[in-house]
Amino acid sequence: MGHSLEARILKILKILPISQIVLFLWLPANCFATDFRSHPFLEFDIEGRLSAHSELVDIDRDGDLDIVVANGRHWPQANMIYLNDGRGRMIESFRLGAKNKASYIVRSGDLDGDGDSDLVVIGDNLPIEVYKNNDGSFDEPKYLLKSRSYARGAVLTDLNGDKKVDLVVVPRRGKSRLYFGNGIGSFSDSNELPIPVVGATGVVAGDIDYDGDVDLVAALRDDQSSVLLINDGKGSFVSKPLLGSEGDHRQALIGEFTNDDYQDIILGDLNGNIKLIVGTPNGSFKQPIIINDKALFARSLASGDLDDDGDLDVVVGGDEQTNFALYNLGNGKFRLVELTTEANDTYGVSLGDLNNDGLLDIVFSNSESSNVILLNRKNK
Repeated sequence: MGHSLEARILKILKILPISQIVLFLWLPANCFATDFRSHPFLEFDIEGRLSAHSELVDIDRDGDLDIVVANGRHWPQANMIYLNDGRGRMIESFRLGAKNKASYIVRSGDLDGDGDSDLVVIGDNLPIEVYKNNDGSFDEPKYLLKSRSYARGAVLTDLNGDKKVDLVVVPRRGKSRLYFGNGIGSFSDSNELPIPVVGATGVVAGDIDYDGDVDLVAALRDDQSSVLLINDGKGSFVSKPLLGSEGDHRQALIGEFTNDDYQDIILGDLNGNIKLIVGTPNGSFKQPIIINDKALFARSLASGDLDDDGDLDVVVGGDEQTNFALYNLGNGKFRLVELTTEANDTYGVSLGDLNNDGLLDIVFSNSESSNVILLNRKNK
């Protein structure tokens, strides 16, 4: 990982002339720590709800990303929609649904082919809710029958190649399921997925064997191995354990983190480790590599090109810890940068361009404290 920030600063001070040292010491302490701007006006859900996840999506089709928040976790609270003013401030909001719910995750996708984003809300031991978007407003939800589970993770994507959006849900306890989209706003059938019935907390999608269809990675806790789910192209899966991945993992990422044209996997756990699992040309994976030189108790993860240099960086939401970015150095190594100064339980991290400047901004979904937007100020 290289030298610490303190060591680099000391090295610089040894070679700078006195006049530049004075200027260096005058600068704010966090000017070397982050390229992101925070402000009280950028916070939302300031009542300190138990937020678990935020979905960034253009709800009202006005060209900017709004925020849909799943609130409550184990306790009933209102799920909320926040409308963007175009500059990254959320100055209007309304409830999603009339009832308070113990919700864990919300996903967006065009379920009925009309061009706008519908919503699926997955709760804690509650039936799955499907909300149809009516040009920025929502009717009361339709419920998927027999879908009640202790859900913790979900993804919307086409898994059987029929151009319709399917839904995968993984629960903390119980059977993980794939719900096949019917193309008219809901889901018509479901299959059980070969994932352990205890401990699944996150799921991500990507083509990890390079055969043109969408595979899955499920993150597992309780010192279990996380698993690969290889798609046959029709929505049936074979499960394979990720060797060396035992841990208390809550979320996973898929992407080309080593810039070798092969899909890699990143896992974050509550034991302090962020693991990079490098992919190979034949779709297999190497043993995990620890990429953080400071303990990061990761409750949530997201990836994207934060510094606009062409490679994927990682944002880590902490478990009673400040939040961090791992800037990709392009060679499988990462530079650690602290993004926030207050410790939170950050159950969700979401990335998107909230102020339409072409740069990725960050949204932290915090439990028992305000949710936070960090605007990317690179090159400003």
